[in-house]
Amino acid sequence: MSTSSLLFPVLRRSLLLAVFTGAGFAVAGAQTTSGIPGAETAPAVQPSAAQPLNFQTAAVPSFSSSLEASSSSSSSDTYNPDQAAQNQLASVQNAVLLPDLHAQYGQRRRYGAPRYRGGNTNPDGSEKYTAYVGGGFTAPVGDLHNYDTTSWGFQVGAGRNFNKNFGVNLEFAWDEFGIQGNVLNNQGIIEDPFDTYSLQGNTDGYSHIWSFSVQPVYNIKSGEGLGAYVTGGAGFYHKITTFTTPETGCDPYYAEIYGICIAVSSNEPYDSYTSNAPGIDGGFGLTYKISRFANERLYAEVRYVHVFNQQKPGVDASNFAGYINNTTGAINYPTSNLYPANSRSSDYLPVKFGIRF
Repeated sequence: MSTSSLLFPVLRRSLLLAVFTGAGFAVAGAQTTSGIPGAETAPAVQPSAAQPLNFQTAAVPSFSSSLEASSSSSSSDTYNPDQAAQNQLASVQNAVLLPDLHAQYGQRRRYGAPRYRGGNTNPDGSEKYTAYVGGGFTAPVGDLHNYDTTSWGFQVGAGRNFNKNFGVNLEFAWDEFGIQGNVLNNQGIIEDPFDTYSLQGNTDGYSHIWSFSVQPVYNIKSGEGLGAYVTGGAGFYHKITTFTTPETGCDPYYAEIYGICIAVSSNEPYDSYTSNAPGIDGGFGLTYKISRFANERLYAEVRYVHVFNQQKPGVDASNFAGYINNTTGAINYPTSNLYPANSRSSDYLPVKFGIRF
C-alpha cells in the first residue's frame, strides 16, 4: 500500500471536521451577539405610553399627525420612573372614582354600647317581668303583741317592671303567730269555767293572717352587687285564731289494719275565730346580685303592716265572770264570740329573706 492512499482518508476527515467546527462557532457567535443588551436598539417607549388610560377624560382626544407626535415625543428628553408611578396612581384613583363618604353620608355616626331588646325587655334594658319567693319570721307589734307571739311566714309574688326603677307586683303572704300564755289560760277558763272538759291548763292555739295585696316597688339602686328598694301596698287580709286541746284516741292506722287500739294524743281544734279587713303595708329591702351575668338577686326585706280590723263585741277575761251563776252553774254568755281580740286591729313586722328573678 502506497503513502498517498493512507493520507487521503485522514485529510478528508480533517477537512470535514474543520468545516463543521467553523459553522458551530459562527452560530454561537450570532446567538451571543443577540443576547447582549444594547446590541440591538429597541424602540424608545414614550412616557405617555407607559401611563394607563384616563377614563375621566371628558372628551376623546383628536388624532394628530405624525409630525405633532414626533414633536411631542421629542419634548421629553429623559424618562422619569418616579413621575410615571405617580401618574399611574393618579390615573387609577380617577378611574375608580372613590366616593367621599363624609360628603355623601354626612358626619361619622357615633355608636354607643349595643342594646339588645326582646319581647321580655324594656327600652332601658331591664326585664319586663319579675317574680320572687321568700320566707322568714313575723313579729307582732302594738296591741297585737299583747295577744300573739313571733312565728314564721312566707311570701310569693310576681309582677311587671315598667323600667329599671318602677314595677308593680301581686303578692300572696302567709304570716303565722303563736299565742301568749296568759291569753291561753284565760281562754281555757272562759271556754270551760267549771273545767267540765279539762280545758283549763290544757289549751293551746295559733293564729295566722293570709293576704292578697298589690305591691308597687321602686328600686333605688339595682346595679351589680348591692341594691336597695322601697315598697308599699294595700290588699285584703284574712285573720284566723284557733284554740286547741290535747285529745287521746285510737291510732286510726292500727285500728283499721290490725283491729287494735293504740292510744295517741294530739292537739285538736275546739274553737276558731275569723276576721276579714283591708290592710296596708310599707317597707324597704336590700338585694344582692348573685352574678353579673344573671338576673337573680337575693333579698332581705322588712315591712310594717296594719290591718283595719273592727273589734266585734264579745266575752273576754274582763267581763266573763258577770255571765256565770256559780250557784246554779249556769253560763249565760250573750254571744258566741269568746275571743273578741281576733277582730281587733293588727300591726306586725314581717321580715323575709328570699330570691328575686
